[in-house]
Amino acid sequence: MVELFDPEGQVAYQYQKSHPVVTVETDLVAGPKVMPHVDTKYGRLASAICFDMDFISFAHQAGEKEVDLVLQPSWTWGPIGKYHSEIQSFRAVENGLTLLRCSGWSPSTVYDPFHHIYAYKENLGFGSMLSEVPLRRHTKTLYTIIGNSFGWSCFVTMLVYVVVSWIPMNKINKWPGLVQFLKARP
Repeated sequence: MVELFDPEGQVAYQYQKSHPVVTVETDLVAGPKVMPHVDTKYGRLASAICFDMDFISFAHQAGEKEVDLVLQPSWTWGPIGKYHSEIQSFRAVENGLTLLRCSGWSPSTVYDPFHHIYAYKENLGFGSMLSEVPLRRHTKTLYTIIGNSFGWSCFVTMLVYVVVSWIPMNKINKWPGLVQFLKARP
């Protein structure tokens, strides 16, 4: 659970992890699949916990809400921890925000919307990490505007290509305009 306090000591928001890790966090009850956020004098802050950022539709909420900084506590281990850190850095780029990932037993990182790394510490299970990060407002990205539309259009195009590739040539030759297109190809 994440609890963010404002400068007066009041709770700005509470957040229960939305996506427990299957077979590892069996005793956890999933919270709502809504990323909390609050406006501050430093920008719009939001939180996600560990595995939550692996879900593109969940992370996309930060882009839609024009979040400036996502605070992400995490606890992952071994090679999967480095993988999660790298994958989640792309969530910062896709959604135009700065991501501060504080993790035990895997890399803790700070990425901005342009994939600049402001901090990287391999294992915060021991020690601390200090980083100076510019206050950067949310950056509009193509992904925040069209979402997964490009990926889905590529998928549909591939399906059409596969289906058409199974149609016999004698049937394709009867389609007007397509014969000239196919002959024009090198």
